[in-house]
Amino acid sequence: MAKYHRIIIDGVPYYREYSYGLDGYGEMLSEDELVQQLLEEVVDEEIEISQREIEAALRRIV
Repeated sequence: MAKYHRIIIDGVPYYREYSYGLDGYGEMLSEDELVQQLLEEVVDEEIEISQREIEAALRRIV
């Protein structure tokens, strides 16, 4: 997994991936951008369930 350094500029955190093999940094990212990038890497599948389906399943359990 990638390693990141947090850089705080005027109280705002930014993140840069550090490559030890290349001994250098990647693009600077905001916290939201980093979270989105990491989620895209680790989330395998998205499952959508409606509120109605949840309520119907709960009624069957009770």
